[in-house]
Amino acid sequence: IAFRARIGKKYQLPHKGIIPEEFGVIARYRGQGRLAEPGFRNPRWVDGELVILDGKYIKGGPVVGFVYWDPEYHF
Repeated sequence: IAFRARIGKKYQLPHKGIIPEEFGVIARYRGQGRLAEPGFRNPRWVDGELVILDGKYIKGGPVVGFVYWDPEYHF
């Protein structure tokens, strides 16, 4: 798994009213994630979002996730 995003207050995307509060999103940023076919063939960067979750249901604090936006793949 690989992704990249610029983070910081000036890069933060709005999330209030866009993503339901129960998901616990505390920040989101535009970025890119790396996808490839099996065997790391045809690697490419696709658009996506880095999301920081409050970790309310997971011990250890905030959780980092990345949502890939690629019409060929759904996950």
